[in-house]
Amino acid sequence: MENKAVTEQDMRELVIKLGLPKVILDLFDEQVKDEQVAELIGYNYAKPYSILALNGNEQQTYQTARYIPFLELNGSEIFAYDKEKDGFVSYYLEGDMDNLQVKTWEGLFLNEVTEWIENEWEDEDVIFLGEQLNLPHIKEILKNYLEALEDHGLSTFEEKNAWINMTMKQMNMLKS
Repeated sequence: MENKAVTEQDMRELVIKLGLPKVILDLFDEQVKDEQVAELIGYNYAKPYSILALNGNEQQTYQTARYIPFLELNGSEIFAYDKEKDGFVSYYLEGDMDNLQVKTWEGLFLNEVTEWIENEWEDEDVIFLGEQLNLPHIKEILKNYLEALEDHGLSTFEEKNAWINMTMKQMNMLKS
């Protein structure tokens, strides 16, 4: 028997129900009108086409009954809402679904923010996009990450992951 697939309508309704920032709905609907948002992330963030292309049985791999996807990054990473723990997760399409870390909204974007900084975005662009995404600590995160880069280098994945984990704990970005 075919399992029920999560649909585009299900995903869109979730974004609205959760009250996610308007920019998420704009990205999902491919209706980004803000030129700065379009330039910064308009091509890298979209509705999760990779999941929508699957039937219900195929979607089971990604546990879409529990983790409802709403955004796809660079065609490989999925942002989803965890219905059981009322939080957010991210996973790679080719990755493992076991032991996903459930985060707050801001925690979901923490790694992305560090990527923007490492990609040498202007501080003003990082802050602008953080504000568009309703990330209340964006200025503090930017300042702390730049200081960590300057002081410690964060030259390895392990060092960066340690900084991210420390920041998530300090700023209460993890869900139990």
